Amino acid sequence: MEYNDFHISYQCPNKCLFCSSAECIERFKTYSVKFEKIFAILKKKTRIFKGVNFSGGEPTLSPFFQRLIKETKNLGYKICIGSGGGRFSDKKFCEQAAPFIDAICFSVHGHKAILHNFHTKNKESFKRLVKAIKNFEDLPTRLFTNTVVTKYNIDFLKDILKFIIKFKKIEQAEISNLVPEGRGLRNYDRLVADINILKKKAPALIEFANKNNLILKFFGFPACIFGEYAVYSNGPVLQEGSNIEQTHNKVNFLLQEDKGYYPNQKRIKTGKCQRCFYGNICGGLFEEYYSIFGDKQLEPIKKQHHHLASYPRKAFLV
Repeated sequence: MEYNDFHISYQCPNKCLFCSSAECIERFKTYSVKFEKIFAILKKKTRIFKGVNFSGGEPTLSPFFQRLIKETKNLGYKICIGSGGGRFSDKKFCEQAAPFIDAICFSVHGHKAILHNFHTKNKESFKRLVKAIKNFEDLPTRLFTNTVVTKYNIDFLKDILKFIIKFKKIEQAEISNLVPEGRGLRNYDRLVADINILKKKAPALIEFANKNNLILKFFGFPACIFGEYAVYSNGPVLQEGSNIEQTHNKVNFLLQEDKGYYPNQKRIKTGKCQRCFYGNICGGLFEEYYSIFGDKQLEPIKKQHHHLASYPRKAFLV
């Protein structure tokens, strides 16, 4: 097992329309996850995990963030942070944290303030994000991005990639499917885009990214919609992992671990998947998506394409 996603803060200045952790944030925002509980689990699992992704909420708002990354690094972990900008908009905070962080994945949901802030419901979020990215221009930490696809930004994906490549430090961009969890489930009908649109756009997006030396991958989409570029979907490169977040047992606030292959959130396989080369390793469709659009976009892939051999993997941490 290699991948460990650890929720360390349920504070967040944004209220993203699709936040999958919205219910936990609302439930636990006044209860801080304890350093001792987090570190005890990390220390116990050093022989199991190679890397840890600290997420939230906004993880940089954890009151013991700096202490946690230092002591986690001393355990030998590779550390990635998933952030909307947060306290990384403070240059001094970045300088203190950078030596202990291998990579940061910044959330970028629009190429302009009006589009990004529409998704985050925070008029200051784009400004904070840009400042945070610029703060790492001369620091050793590697930078990635993640963009959640909605019907509002799907027509601007190439513009978003153009915005991302302006920051020479960013190595990799991930385009993610809308996950029907938390606020993403509440707003699913309102936000979900037909993946057939992405199916048509993907080859040009991949070509543009390759031309500009940006590693591009797609998260949570069925591999077959990418055709000969199926390997750019995370389906064929799923990793076994663990997701650890806070839960409540009426007496104490505990940390609950969910083990499995990711992503696996309420996804299903249809009859078409049984005839696909990637059928056993692709996550398939989200149930919510299938209930709206069915599986008409799926086209089984008969064999592995040659693009697999040349797919760039250097940006992956674990």
